[in-house]
Amino acid sequence: MCDGRLGPAAPSTERGPSSIGRAFTLMGDPVTLFAVRASPPHCLQRWTRVPLTDAAVLERRLSPDRLAPYRQDVGGDLRKAFELYEWNARMGATFWRTLGHVEVLVRNAMHDQLTTWSLQQHGESRWYLDPGGIFTDKTTESIEAAVQKLRAKRRDETTGRVVAELSWGFWRFLLISSYDRSLWLPCLRHAWPAHSLRQTLYDPMDRLNDLRNRIAHHEPIYNRPLRDLHTTALTLAEWTCPATAEWIRAQCEVLDMLKTRPWTRPCQTGQPTRRSGGGSGRRQRRR
Repeated sequence: MCDGRLGPAAPSTERGPSSIGRAFTLMGDPVTLFAVRASPPHCLQRWTRVPLTDAAVLERRLSPDRLAPYRQDVGGDLRKAFELYEWNARMGATFWRTLGHVEVLVRNAMHDQLTTWSLQQHGESRWYLDPGGIFTDKTTESIEAAVQKLRAKRRDETTGRVVAELSWGFWRFLLISSYDRSLWLPCLRHAWPAHSLRQTLYDPMDRLNDLRNRIAHHEPIYNRPLRDLHTTALTLAEWTCPATAEWIRAQCEVLDMLKTRPWTRPCQTGQPTRRSGGGSGRRQRRR
């Protein structure tokens, strides 16, 4: 849970064209946090059109199968398909930064609660050692894999390093129904005191995990509900710590990037899909 010591204090201020500043109070003293952004934002740069001969070579190298959905959604034009492909890559990089901030915020909030609970209940702050013997085999295997990665890198197995090696999928998995009585009710719900239902947290984490994996594997995201996913990410951050969410929001360029979305073929309603975060999302899985 965010301790509330970082809160709004004064109207936003600016420091030059490449920074966005917002004033806060920290332990009673006024401070200003600056989120540095490119000027102009990289996502607003003009696309470089690919010569047709080069496009044919690139299609062979990147594989026609990979480019097929892009080409289909721009009406078969190969050069436009590459514009959409490049935009997809840029959007992935832009969204990845925001997802990274949200991931660190959420995992630290969960880690704090797990540490306090484990120490109180079992006299051991290193909760990932499972002193209460409540973890499933899958959870234990994920922790062991994280430890093995550290050993392979010849790094000390400190708590911070173990936590950092655990994936977003791991933290999402701690919110499944199997842990409702053993983890959620006695421990993790305190990270979000305003939200008593575990599913309320699991669902957005599941959606963001899917987006994160698609970006990591260089899959199409242009046809995902990106505007909604942007809202989901910032809402989850807001639930976790409003002050940190403000910082994340101040430097997020996802909405700027959406404004540059290349044209794609008309959707079923007959309206062209352009400069929007539209797209069909996957069916929600209940846990």
